[in-house]
Amino acid sequence: MSLITKILIPLADGVEEMEAVTPIDLLRRADFSITTAAVGKSIHIIGKNAIGFTADRMLKDIKPEEMDAIIIPGGPAIFDLLEDENLHRFIHYFQSQKSPIGAICAAPLLLQKLGILKDKKFTGHRCIEETMPTLDKRKAVVVDDNIITSRGAGTATPFALTLIELWKGKKIADQIADDIHWNPSGKYRE
Repeated sequence: MSLITKILIPLADGVEEMEAVTPIDLLRRADFSITTAAVGKSIHIIGKNAIGFTADRMLKDIKPEEMDAIIIPGGPAIFDLLEDENLHRFIHYFQSQKSPIGAICAAPLLLQKLGILKDKKFTGHRCIEETMPTLDKRKAVVVDDNIITSRGAGTATPFALTLIELWKGKKIADQIADDIHWNPSGKYRE
């Protein structure tokens, strides 16, 4: 895998906010260049829980070769993304280059539709288990070659920290985890 510095995060109305914001925040803390790209007609996005975003750019104004990796958040937005041919072109480009493709929550549905999960280990939200019965229900994050998947909003932090560890190393991932008081034991308080 080549050096990863520029990461694309597509956003559409109905995006699960935590699955977008957590990777954006933690990856920026690790000094990655993150570009959020609106998929659709407006640069202004309204998330699943009515939180507004202003994307950095429109996806239609970006070339795939400008980016090193793509991370696709889930939520109800995925149903629009399933039909967006321009985004499909980006994902096919990244797969052809063996560049990293991250997908969280229901976003693995998009990778399945494009044939990218064939013979891959992956996970996703329980709402897609019936459609994708081979998903790993035991792990918060699954890495298989260039494909990195995660379960949902509650796993957005380990997902982002895994990406940082893969691309910048364990030391930096551990430092950021410590900075945000990440407690992987699952305890709320001690």
